[in-house]
Amino acid sequence: MRSITNVIINFIELLEAEGRSLRKSAVATAENITVIFFALFMVFAGVIVALYSLYLWLSIHIGRVGGSAVIAVLLILVGAYLLSGAHRRGLKGEPLFSGGKDENTRKHTKEQQ
Repeated sequence: MRSITNVIINFIELLEAEGRSLRKSAVATAENITVIFFALFMVFAGVIVALYSLYLWLSIHIGRVGGSAVIAVLLILVGAYLLSGAHRRGLKGEPLFSGGKDENTRKHTKEQQ
């Protein structure tokens, strides 16, 4: 009877420790997502301001229509480049938002070969 009680108590302590660990990682993940969201917003705002200033500069030299056309072509080229990169990664089965395979994955695939 005592051993069954010890097993139950140890199991409950394990669940409590795992719960604390899960809560800490959930809070850290939420903080990281918040920071990434604001960082992306700042980058987006910076790109918008930079493109608008480039448009204003170009509109002085080649007119409003020409400046708009140059900015549109620039945005289309950047978008096409990003889409082609995403398409290539998708065909290879790689995740879209990582820098590629990490060192452990490379070692593991070399060992399998």
